[in-house]
Amino acid sequence: MSNDRKRQITIAVIIVVLTIASGIKDPSFFAISNIRDMAISASYVVLVAIGMLGIIITGEIDVSTGAVLAISGAIAGELAKQGAHPVVFIGAAILAGCLLGAINGLLVVKARIPAIVATLGTLSVFRGCFILVTSGKWVTNLPPSILQFGRGQLLGIPVSILIAVIVVAIAGLVLQSTRYGRNIFSLGSNASAAHLAGINTPWVKASTFVVSGGLNGLASVIFAGLYGSIQSGTGTGLEMTAIASVVVGGASINGGSGTALGTVFGAILITMISTVLIFFQISAYWEQAVHGLLILFAVGYYSVATGRVKRKRPTSA
Repeated sequence: MSNDRKRQITIAVIIVVLTIASGIKDPSFFAISNIRDMAISASYVVLVAIGMLGIIITGEIDVSTGAVLAISGAIAGELAKQGAHPVVFIGAAILAGCLLGAINGLLVVKARIPAIVATLGTLSVFRGCFILVTSGKWVTNLPPSILQFGRGQLLGIPVSILIAVIVVAIAGLVLQSTRYGRNIFSLGSNASAAHLAGINTPWVKASTFVVSGGLNGLASVIFAGLYGSIQSGTGTGLEMTAIASVVVGGASINGGSGTALGTVFGAILITMISTVLIFFQISAYWEQAVHGLLILFAVGYYSVATGRVKRKRPTSA
């Protein structure tokens, strides 16, 4: 059994254990409405985390995702209020996200600024631009045309969950079965070897930021539809939730490994923590601490597993 599969099973077991424990504490945890609400809340996080996955596999990181989601959501919300067709405001949100992601990618690839520094800078710039454009006001009174993406259903299934499932399926296919996906893993595993193999490493790296930005834009539509507004602080802390989802999901923070399914499990685990704390009557202030502990556990687990694999490898004569 591969290490990826083992980590996925481990996370799935933790999710099941938490679910059973919460249900024993309060049977209403098993209510269909509660399970559905948790799944819907996780849907937009899954999209952001899948975008983050590609970046982390290349060995980079992006801490501006929350601000990208806020700007994209504000654009989508304003267009929806003006009566724009869903195709228009969704396309605008995705395009805005891609453009902001491209800025991050260019700073990392062309300006050669470390990703953590570049995106920390753009986080402040993007957040400042958002406040300037909206004058610090919330984008409210959103019409049904956008609310349906967060609250609507199609054939009895929440639209947000359907979108997340489709995106995850496509991401898994791209990462595992396409040349582009293999190039992403190659870049994260050994950038020098990937370059010598003829891979356009700058383009591949920059493209992951663009794709991530686009998925943030799509996630912003679900977010706006789910909560009915885009606030001045929308997306604050979302980058850490996405990073935690990816790392807890089994990806190496050093790059070169990760799966779409593992990221989904990680996002579900991370987002359900707040609900579990409520059912156990534990202060919400512990949520961030629990997220941190999960990241430390995941990194430690990966380090131990990697060390075992290295010790098992036969030495050359």
